[in-house]
Amino acid sequence: MMNRAGKGPDREGTFVDPLRTTASALLPPRLVDAPARRALQLTGEACLYTVLSCALLLLLDLADAGLISIFLVAAPLTDRLVVLLEENRHSIYVLRRGSRQANQRAAAGVLCLFLGIAVGYAAVTAWLGEAATLHVFRFASQAAGLHTEDLLRHDFGQPLVTFVGNLRVALVILCLGFVYGAYGGMLALAWNACVWSSVLVVLLIRVAPGPLGSRLLLALGILPHLAVEAGSYVLIALAAIFAARALAIRDLRDKRLRAALTASLGLLALAIVGLLAAALYESWLLPGWVAWIAGR
Repeated sequence: MMNRAGKGPDREGTFVDPLRTTASALLPPRLVDAPARRALQLTGEACLYTVLSCALLLLLDLADAGLISIFLVAAPLTDRLVVLLEENRHSIYVLRRGSRQANQRAAAGVLCLFLGIAVGYAAVTAWLGEAATLHVFRFASQAAGLHTEDLLRHDFGQPLVTFVGNLRVALVILCLGFVYGAYGGMLALAWNACVWSSVLVVLLIRVAPGPLGSRLLLALGILPHLAVEAGSYVLIALAAIFAARALAIRDLRDKRLRAALTASLGLLALAIVGLLAAALYESWLLPGWVAWIAGR
């Protein structure tokens, strides 16, 4: 039997499954190798499917269109995630390359998917405006506890409270990725990207009219926090998927199981450090940046 790559059978716990959606089949079967083009490809695909999913649901005028869009976004992009997981597996077990390099490549790819979804939702919410966004994505404003504040008057909270909140989100991602595999991980990431983008765009829209540069500086100050936190959630999703897959296909006495679980714990530990750093930045450094922008 030939696999999708056109090679002979490979039963080393392959991640490759038949495409589940027509949308998935429209994607190129391979990812480009050049890092910059690869990042652009993954980010662009995720952004495109996010915008198309939202446009379809808004055109149909469905209730809870914003919530439903998350499931539509996650479905085709799960197959992209599966390609990244298969590349990771092939690099470690077939090409015998180090797991660190393979995991870094996989994490970078998943982060590009996350960023593409976030950019797509940001574009949709910016086009909708505040009132329509709060209606279509009301679940996001409720999840974030958004009221009437703007970004200049937003309470960024205390580090410990923020870190505990991040850990709760991390636990959800961990459980979804472990129980539901690639789709669960992709769904959790899409949810977070949607909430982040819709809430941040609304907070920026509410800022009193002023120089465009001020809003750009506000967005620039948020980016480091978002990048670290998003990267941490990506590592948690990968750790859950890798651990679940290893437990499903390996014997408990298999050294490769211990190696896979050790690698997963390493990713999880790194993610927790990242979440702590993100909480400290959000609670201590970001308010100072916002105050400086407000005083200009």
